Amino acid sequence: MTGDKKELASTLPRHDDASKLADQFSDFFEQKVLRIRELFTESDASVVESETNSHSLSDFELMTEESVRELVQSMKTKSCDLDPIPTSLLKLCLDDVILSLTCLINQSLTYGEFPTVFKQAILRPLLKKAGLDINDLSNYRPVSNISFASKLCEKAIFTQLNNYLIHFDLYSKFQSA
Repeated sequence: MTGDKKELASTLPRHDDASKLADQFSDFFEQKVLRIRELFTESDASVVESETNSHSLSDFELMTEESVRELVQSMKTKSCDLDPIPTSLLKLCLDDVILSLTCLINQSLTYGEFPTVFKQAILRPLLKKAGLDINDLSNYRPVSNISFASKLCEKAIFTQLNNYLIHFDLYSKFQSA
């Protein structure tokens, strides 16, 4: 992390009780999401429905050990506090865990369920930019840190979904991210 990013990451509002501060952030971000959801109406959903086409993605392809290996090796070696072992160590002993990782991903793809343990995240408030009032919660954005296995499964799903959308030219012309 660069000096500026590290400074922003460690900057929190003044507080006496970390638990109360965490609750304040939680309430603030939850209310923010609710306000955003209220901006969308049922008519917004009908516009999306009217733009659908005849293409259907009904199944994901199962991953091979080799495709999972390539995926693991292509990913950054970042770890999260939720990881049972550091990502660097996982990559070193990949031959010993590749079958388990492949089975985990394929179970998710087969049953259409993201494992509950993969839905866990460590949320950290990050000051949007230096110089902002650190006591104003609206100057923070939530950053989720998820386990490497979660990222791996997410990337396997994203890759297939992205390829499908590209193949059938289903991205909006105004797609920005």
